[in-house]
Amino acid sequence: MDTNPARSRYFAAGDAGSPVGHPGSGGSLHSGVNSSKSPQMTSSDRRDPAMGAAVKRGVVAIARRGERFLAIRRGRAVAAPGRVCFPGGHVEPGEEDREAVVRECREELQAHVEAVACVWQSVTPWGTALSWWTVELDAVAELVPHPVEVEAIYWMTLEELLAEPMLLEGNREFLIKGLQAGDAEGHFGL
Repeated sequence: MDTNPARSRYFAAGDAGSPVGHPGSGGSLHSGVNSSKSPQMTSSDRRDPAMGAAVKRGVVAIARRGERFLAIRRGRAVAAPGRVCFPGGHVEPGEEDREAVVRECREELQAHVEAVACVWQSVTPWGTALSWWTVELDAVAELVPHPVEVEAIYWMTLEELLAEPMLLEGNREFLIKGLQAGDAEGHFGL
């Protein structure tokens, strides 16, 4: 796990340049807020003063059916091939995070989802600012993997995800820290 505070940073919802805590620093971690109550980050080219460079934006979709989370195995022709993670991807210029998470689910899985709430935010070690969104997916929706981006689709329990050796570390961090923070705000009902 990266312990460099400039690269492992958490942000208050709607404020990409304002660090609110770091694991082990004693600072508080904010899990984000319901999108209807705060301004959303909309730019795909935010600047993080600690990094001094443009920060790319990304979104992650958290969908559940009962006790199981939607996960994918990434395709062999994309970054982090064969790794297991939640669906998601980049935010296009001018696109809002809410729009991006809906688009990414449609592109990767032919899934029509409703973006419910931004429940956590983080920055990857390579500088991509991520917004983690709960999404509602029709209970009977048939998911179809994108032939290049998605190798397989899974519905996994929390325990199965945490035990998965190919799980992306950022997803593991969300499951350990972000999921608890989001649940404290009533987003997961765990």
